[in-house]
Amino acid sequence: RALSESPDVIVTDVMMPNMSSDTFIHKLRTYPELSLISVLVLTARADEEMRNKLLRNGAQDYLLKPFSPQELHARLQNLIEVKRTRQILQVALTSQANDIAELADSDMIGVMVTDFNGRIMDANDALLEMLGYARAGM
Repeated sequence: RALSESPDVIVTDVMMPNMSSDTFIHKLRTYPELSLISVLVLTARADEEMRNKLLRNGAQDYLLKPFSPQELHARLQNLIEVKRTRQILQVALTSQANDIAELADSDMIGVMVTDFNGRIMDANDALLEMLGYARAGM
């Protein structure tokens, strides 16, 4: 159902009839299109080891029963805000990457690509011309 509806958040319980919550989260994370959906796990068990395991394995939040409806609502709103912010940033990054690619192909600006050690991996023709290098020398 999550594949067809693409929810903002999935709320699940630790104790489910056919599958444990950690198995559910693991299976959910195998789908790339679902990998960024937040998961909020509800439980009546105050088991710190289980909570840590679930959070390490892909749950974004963990809520111990009994809880107030206001707390559940606040946690869900926070997870939805994080998802929306992530989407806005992803669009901005994609747009920026496209802008950088256009600039790199442009003759108006010099662009260089380096590795983490500062070694030049590539440069566009505009930079080579500005610096007086020929492509064959790279």
